[in-house]
Amino acid sequence: MERAMQDQAHKAADALAATSVVSAITANIPLITEWLQLVAAVIGILSGLAALRFYLKRTKALDDDKQ
Repeated sequence: MERAMQDQAHKAADALAATSVVSAITANIPLITEWLQLVAAVIGILSGLAALRFYLKRTKALDDDKQ
């Protein structure tokens, strides 16, 4: 009997913990969205720089081939 009550208490605690985590995430969605936008912007900038570097190296290699 005591074991069953402990199991129920653990299940209730787990459910409340999950609810707390979901509530915290829901409350911070604007902040999370802002951070994701910042990360996406940084990735976009880095991708652009990598593409520029590739373009410059490729055009330099083509110029070297012509000579």
